[in-house]
Amino acid sequence: MNRIAPFVRILAIAAVVLASMAPPRAAPQQSQGPRATLHFDKTTYLSTDSIDAELVVENPGPGPVNLNAETYRFKVVYDDGRVENGPRFYSFSGPPSRMRPEVKPGESFSFDLSVPACHVESAPCSERVSASVEVNSASGSVVLKAPEATIGFVRDPNATYRGRDIRDNRPIFVTQGSGVHQVRADRIELVFAFPLNAGPATSEKDAVDKILKRRGFGLGGFSMTSRDRQDLRVAFLVSGQPSVMDAQSIIADVERQLAGRASAGTINYVPSWDLSSQTIFSDAHEDAAEQAQRMAQLIGSGDIVRTNLADGQLRQEVQTSRSGSSLETISDPNDLNVLYAALSFDQPSNVDIFARSPFVYLGAREGRFPSQTLAAPIAQLEQPVQLSSEIVWEPIVATIDSDRPEIFALGQTTSERAERFGYESAALAALLAARRVGLLAVSLDVTAGPPTLLVRYSHDAPLAPKAIVAAGVAFAPAGDLDRVWRVIPTPSPSPSLPPRATAIPTPVASPSPSPPAPYGGVRAEDVLPIAVPDEATRFTVRADVPETAAADQIRLSIAVTPLSTPSPALVPSSASVERDLRSLPFVDDIAVEVSASQPRSVGYQLVLRKADFDLPRKLADRIAALYHLPPSAVAFSIAPLANCSALAFNAQKHSLDRALHDAVEQAHTQHKTLLHLVLVAALPVEAFPVDACDLHARGDALEQASQQGPFPQIVVRAPVRLVFRLDRTPGAQR
Repeated sequence: MNRIAPFVRILAIAAVVLASMAPPRAAPQQSQGPRATLHFDKTTYLSTDSIDAELVVENPGPGPVNLNAETYRFKVVYDDGRVENGPRFYSFSGPPSRMRPEVKPGESFSFDLSVPACHVESAPCSERVSASVEVNSASGSVVLKAPEATIGFVRDPNATYRGRDIRDNRPIFVTQGSGVHQVRADRIELVFAFPLNAGPATSEKDAVDKILKRRGFGLGGFSMTSRDRQDLRVAFLVSGQPSVMDAQSIIADVERQLAGRASAGTINYVPSWDLSSQTIFSDAHEDAAEQAQRMAQLIGSGDIVRTNLADGQLRQEVQTSRSGSSLETISDPNDLNVLYAALSFDQPSNVDIFARSPFVYLGAREGRFPSQTLAAPIAQLEQPVQLSSEIVWEPIVATIDSDRPEIFALGQTTSERAERFGYESAALAALLAARRVGLLAVSLDVTAGPPTLLVRYSHDAPLAPKAIVAAGVAFAPAGDLDRVWRVIPTPSPSPSLPPRATAIPTPVASPSPSPPAPYGGVRAEDVLPIAVPDEATRFTVRADVPETAAADQIRLSIAVTPLSTPSPALVPSSASVERDLRSLPFVDDIAVEVSASQPRSVGYQLVLRKADFDLPRKLADRIAALYHLPPSAVAFSIAPLANCSALAFNAQKHSLDRALHDAVEQAHTQHKTLLHLVLVAALPVEAFPVDACDLHARGDALEQASQQGPFPQIVVRAPVRLVFRLDRTPGAQR
């Protein structure tokens, strides 16, 4: 017994020591001690609501307690089993500076908290929320846990895309702005190499400041960058304007006083340190806002305000250029160290900073396209493209909220074509996109409701007259978007049964690559600015049924060169030759090109009303005769033309039909059940050859006359992408 007693005392002492080392314990919610509760203003929210919760800590005990706001944690358990943990503050009801507020006896303290919400798709969702915070009192520290609360979310019938205030059919506008910010890099900074893992200590910064002050200057700031793997570059900005001789003496003093630490001092010139990414992008923002406001005026949606999409990502681009130097790209303009490292030069310099960035804006109210602007004649102004890197496809993606269906299409034109017919190019591209949406709606037996999204795409050379101008437009459909695909019979389970009838006629002669190979090196994800969330219950199909046609018109390019031109007295004026050619009944259009470098070189480009292959030779001979030249002295080439608006309509309709059938068949084969059609997207119209759809003379006859190639058939493609929501009900099978 006596031998056991010392061991008991040792165990008792060990228990006390371990208790003192233990972390704060979880406190039960007792009436005498502090307690925490979670408060929500309601138990069911709309999918577009911001969820603000209040964590209230009450102190009914006899003494004060202190809250440690830094220890606040929440836990959300979603109905699909996912768990999210973390701190998320909005504000304190007390002074913001008090991270450890005191709660006196009989009083309470509350935190206003932001709670993440589950995403509503076709069905409502719910989540269980709990929260905890550490409380310190005279008796020690405890972690208070608020009882779990359950909140639910239902579909907002007026939702469009995820983002603040994006509802009630208020359209969003995505535009890319660009601007040039000019700065003068003439402030001196002294750059030293420090050991890679040991930047300057406070005492060393003070030493540099004292050296500068002894010479009548001061330390304006410092920055660090590890561009070189061997060392850390530290730049000290000098207050004042020292001469080069002063700067060299200061470098020598610093290297002598910080010997073994600071070395390889150099003199650089940088702009004033009040430069920021916000300053750089200010002109780009103004440019983007002006574009967005013009689009808002087009649909009458009122004044715009800048906003953010819930899942949007900005791709900001910044390049710098000095006189006589090429453009250099800044990798991360939002990092001031990176920014100033790129704007650091070995001599005073004037610098142009080119900035480009997309921005998102929200209209004040629902808008509509004027119906008269969507008439059929504008379809002839569309410019099919061959997708390439010259189009800057925006990285910002609008995520559909609550599975609100959308119909989206792109339209393309050129500045030259738009101005020829009195349109602003971006507005015309948007009108062309809206017309394509209208045609999709007709094929789907619905009507196009209000526009919800307008995207202005950019071009690498936007001022070029033939630069492609592209715009995307999405509409909320009015009607049952699912009615058309639901009547398509599923494949027969037995090959012995008679073949099924097709509810939608699908062309048989045209190939149906589904899914097609990426075209032009650009993926659909790069072009489409709309996303449907939840990959697990998303079902996507794409179809591309091209339309092929023979040329029904011809573009004829004829060149009269100086080597084949007789004496000036025999040369007719180009105006008289143009009048002669315009008088011919089979000439639709003509453009005359006079070479600036070779004044006697003249080109004539004609659009012939019919594809008569005897006409080009006859017209070339006619021009040769007017110039008193033998026929062999005049070069010419021909190119196929067709009215691509009809071809594009057929390609889009057949691609849509094929995609609908493919969706039903593939879902059946994969034992999946389609629930709703959420997104219908018409991707860019392509044409091969790309110029085959331009039914106008373009004025480049001298270049084209020497480039005779094959005379191919014309192929027009208008791919369609469909995104469905799958039925998550266990055992569901269409």
